[in-house]
Amino acid sequence: MGSITDRKGLCVPWSHRPTASNLELQPQLFSKIGFEQMGLCRVAVLVVEDEALVRMGIVDFLDEHGFEVFEAESADDAIAILGSTPRIAIMFTDVDMPGGMDGLKLAAAVRHRWPPIKIVVTSGHRQVNLDDLPVEARFFAKPYNPHEIVTTMRQMSRSN
Repeated sequence: MGSITDRKGLCVPWSHRPTASNLELQPQLFSKIGFEQMGLCRVAVLVVEDEALVRMGIVDFLDEHGFEVFEAESADDAIAILGSTPRIAIMFTDVDMPGGMDGLKLAAAVRHRWPPIKIVVTSGHRQVNLDDLPVEARFFAKPYNPHEIVTTMRQMSRSN
């Protein structure tokens, strides 16, 4: 028996799937129905990237590969989303962002406040040492291969 995701992002058995009479139809639910029919719930990912085109590219790619994606353009936005969306399991953040908190400081804050969240950090402007990353975080230099990001996120989500 498979499962699907309800309006709150929670997995429910396929036998209890929503119908038009008991749940508002959601296009994103049915666009990913193949994943849910196979018993795979969508892993919630927060993408934090200040460059809109880069953010849209990875958001679309992750969505097409079965992830439920939230997006933020700053660390402050990311903290607000994380505070209101407890199902987020993975954060993907750029290092260089405007404001008082860059991606490395955001990653450290997330590790401290939400320890179970897996963290992936990326940068096109600086090379990040493993010592600069929170425990169990991963780093990808830009330009990254989005397939490698998906593979890493799937591995991270299975290690919960």
